[in-house]
Amino acid sequence: MVVVSNFKFTVHERLKHRQSIDLVFTQGIKFKSGSLGARVYLKSESGEINKPKIVIMVPKRLIAKAHDRNRIKRHIRESYRLQSTAFSHALQAAGVQQLSGVYMALIWNSKQLSDWKLIQLEMNALFKTIAAGMVKT
Repeated sequence: MVVVSNFKFTVHERLKHRQSIDLVFTQGIKFKSGSLGARVYLKSESGEINKPKIVIMVPKRLIAKAHDRNRIKRHIRESYRLQSTAFSHALQAAGVQQLSGVYMALIWNSKQLSDWKLIQLEMNALFKTIAAGMVKT
């Protein structure tokens, strides 16, 4: 039997609250892969297991034009959407998903624009780095 996974990027997967975002930046673990960086905070509370919540950031000081920042965010969002199930499975294999909450900030760290394929490769490498780093902690 073939199981088709849901590749949507829903509202429940977005990290929106200011306090949660501040928590990610003050207590989160830093990861980097190429032009993409991530801060990951593991939230431990009892309850149901949720998908990781993310926020995507492209600094104005690195990419001056809004349409370029939006394009990079769109590419990062699409790459995350396609790889989110594999990332969730990697976190479950590392034993992280039992914490019922992973907050993550994906941050663009380059002044250069990039195409979708390169962003997808960097996202894949970043997820592997995060999964390997979570096993160590």
